[in-house]
Amino acid sequence: MFFFRSLIWIVLFGICFDKSVYAQPIPSACPAGVNVELTQRILSFERLSPLWFDSTMQAIQFRTTLVHCIDSLYRLGLIAQPYHSQVSSVLQGQGTIKPYCVVAPSCFIEAIVATSFDLYRGADRYTKLGFDAVSPRYRLRDDSLIEAGIRAIDGETNLRRWLFSLESKSKEYSQLRRFYVEKQGIGSVSARSLATKDTLQRLETSLHLYRWLFHFGIDRFLMVNISGALLRYYQDGVSAISMRAIVGKSATPTPSFTSYCQRLILYPYWYVPASIAIGEYLSKIKKNPGWLDQRNMQVVDGQGRVVDHHRLPWRSFHAGYFPYTIRQSTGCDNALGVLKFDKETPYGV
Repeated sequence: MFFFRSLIWIVLFGICFDKSVYAQPIPSACPAGVNVELTQRILSFERLSPLWFDSTMQAIQFRTTLVHCIDSLYRLGLIAQPYHSQVSSVLQGQGTIKPYCVVAPSCFIEAIVATSFDLYRGADRYTKLGFDAVSPRYRLRDDSLIEAGIRAIDGETNLRRWLFSLESKSKEYSQLRRFYVEKQGIGSVSARSLATKDTLQRLETSLHLYRWLFHFGIDRFLMVNISGALLRYYQDGVSAISMRAIVGKSATPTPSFTSYCQRLILYPYWYVPASIAIGEYLSKIKKNPGWLDQRNMQVVDGQGRVVDHHRLPWRSFHAGYFPYTIRQSTGCDNALGVLKFDKETPYGV
């Protein structure tokens, strides 16, 4: 049996906090209404900088800078939406032309909260997986970090520094970001001519996924890139091992998920998923039950007992009725190999 000092995290693409009593919520004036609860907590902070709600020229310039920063980040593709457009919508509804002077502070707080989350852990629409056992454990920590960071902003310098600090500093992410900017053709006509919409979309998705991946700060994990059929092992944020991986076909794709690895099992059994046993194996076994013997496979009943598959009425089994499980015995010919990463997923991977 092998033991790790920390959990290994498997990713396939395809903390305690002070619960103080907050003030009464301030109604949001923004139409989107995103991150409302966190926005209210920040607004109720008694030492929040007046730059968020004053009508002085300094405050107006500060909020104008925020809008420009968000607009720039959106044009670069680093955030999912132009969250500053919420402010514009409110201004139009109020019929004002003086920039960012009479808008409720909740609009600006909501905009920077949404922007901060996108920069820190990627936009939800890019990082949504089929199964995610990791993110829920970090949600409170993420909220607390974003809240504390925004509360501390008291000027344009702090604002820019805060936004810059949120992106991953890993080597892989930095290289990917630089390549993405080059593909957008900023300052280069030749680079722009090489860029395609599909390429930019793939790069944008990868940026958000890498940002999400590295923001957890887990000391060691495995990542399988399904599209590239590549597995990498990271230790302390650095890729230590890289190898090719076998992934599913387009007709039977490998699912995307993230989970903790609780243990490693030497010489494991492979319990064939029902979808494979019925969809791929059953027709072959009906023709020749000895097909199972050739692949060192057994049939197990509901009590976990091995049954004689040569005596089973195979012709009576079908997609709606097969009360057994097929498993492959341990050994070098086992589909799982000689080492199994035991992790919780709903996919039988």
